[in-house]
Amino acid sequence: MEVVTTPVSSLHGVAWVLAGAWQTADGERLTAQQGAWWVDEETQLSPCDTDARLLFTRLNRVP
Repeated sequence: MEVVTTPVSSLHGVAWVLAGAWQTADGERLTAQQGAWWVDEETQLSPCDTDARLLFTRLNRVP
């Protein structure tokens, strides 16, 4: 788990917006105190603001 300020992507993951706003590649916008999780779907999140902070973790699928 890490706090990021630059664009991130992963096939499986969990994210929680700590500050600012973040946007997915398909245009969905997440703001502070909102989060998302995804499995088997390449997802990219990009900061919308210079003060944006995202708690982010990549997950690995174990067979």
